[in-house]
Amino acid sequence: MLPYHQLLGIARTFNDVKESMKRKRIQEYIWGTYGPTSKKSATLKGIEEYKRYISMEDTMTFCKRCAFLWDKKGKKACEICKETLISLDTHDCYKCQTYGH
Repeated sequence: MLPYHQLLGIARTFNDVKESMKRKRIQEYIWGTYGPTSKKSATLKGIEEYKRYISMEDTMTFCKRCAFLWDKKGKKACEICKETLISLDTHDCYKCQTYGH
């Protein structure tokens, strides 16, 4: 068993140490080469998305019940009768489609 190393963690075999060092070198190369530009572009994109969110463009606010149904159950209330629960990809329930409410 090899000893614990701060950067490499606990390694069980020499091959684990080699693989860990290889991954570390690749990661350092990628961050050294593309890190500054990717951080800058991610920050700018985050700012743009935040501006869009604050302007309420493409943003919907739901009551507690509807938010729970949407997020946890994958359901929503029928857009016409507001009573029947339907899947997210449907616009109205069977009753409203049939009777043309």
